Amino acid sequence: MLQPGLRNVFARTSRHAIYNPVAACRAQRRVNCSSASVSRSTATMDAADLCPLKGRFYIPADEVKQLFAEKGISGQQKTYEFLMSLVQPASALARTPISKFNVGAVGLGGSGAIYVGVNIEFPRSHLNNSIHGEQFLLMNCLHHGERSIEVLAVSEAPCGHCRQFYAELSNSETVRFVYGAGQYATQRSASCSGTASTSGQSPHSSYTAYSLDQLLPAKFGPMDLIEDGAPFPLLLEAQNNKVKLSHAAKLDLAAAQQAAASQGMVDAMSQAGQVAEQWAQKSYSPYTHSPSGAAIVTKTGKVYGGCFVESAAFNPSLTPFHVAWIAAVTDHVAGLEEISQVVLAELPDAPVQHAEHIEALLKRLSPAAMVFTVPLERT
Repeated sequence: MLQPGLRNVFARTSRHAIYNPVAACRAQRRVNCSSASVSRSTATMDAADLCPLKGRFYIPADEVKQLFAEKGISGQQKTYEFLMSLVQPASALARTPISKFNVGAVGLGGSGAIYVGVNIEFPRSHLNNSIHGEQFLLMNCLHHGERSIEVLAVSEAPCGHCRQFYAELSNSETVRFVYGAGQYATQRSASCSGTASTSGQSPHSSYTAYSLDQLLPAKFGPMDLIEDGAPFPLLLEAQNNKVKLSHAAKLDLAAAQQAAASQGMVDAMSQAGQVAEQWAQKSYSPYTHSPSGAAIVTKTGKVYGGCFVESAAFNPSLTPFHVAWIAAVTDHVAGLEEISQVVLAELPDAPVQHAEHIEALLKRLSPAAMVFTVPLERT
């Protein structure tokens, strides 16, 4: 008997039942994720560990080069097949307590490294807080200093939100997106070891790579918001915002450090302040000129940084807290309840402010966490 979620994968005709691979993959994902939670099960971890990813969000370029040599991967199609073979195990790393619908994205960077992105949902909060898998992947690149993404393989066609976000890339014209029916044929013939089918018998054994112009024709992009048309460093390119912690910020951090110590909390406020400042200087904010940075301090004393990342369309933008949380997730921090403190550094007169939003999110999901907002000043 078919599992409940798989009953619709066969399309009935007058004489035959036709297998629908797209419906099968989607239905199986829902079945697999029906009992998913923020923490991954041991079975999911074991399945992921059988793949080249080994439960990781990043494979260094040297290791990728070795994998390609061992598996005889050369040429675009073999590269696409290999990346797509990693998408399903990557999706096991997603955290989807609301939708139970895991998205996996695997990208090949210009450096030769491989990056993973997954969707992240925050229960009992606004859906706008969700992080899309394709966004996660680009922020993963940002944390590793990657300057470009060459190919993105994803479990589903990227939504309009993500297509718009990728318009911020300096190489938006050359990045290629791979998804579609080829995935499902490959999944049936490829093991979790990352090897792809080479039989060539399936009608869907090859993949079509799409450009951003094909996925988002006549797009609204960075130059539409820049009045003088002067070039500026785009997403993943080096940023150098002329901001620093103000003298008042340093005094605030010293006071916060004393307050944290009095409550027996981890003493990492000085480091967190420096991390928030450094990320504010890396912030991608060409439209509102509101650079800001955040540092998350966990109960174990680890510190994760992130910056405000804008989109020309505004709504796909990510707060510095969300970008910092992506860094924490890639290090397998279990959940928001692990957060001890958050330091947010932003300009008091900036048109975009994040403090109230971050405080409201943590008040609901991690009420014990302390949020400290400290002022930046321009240099």
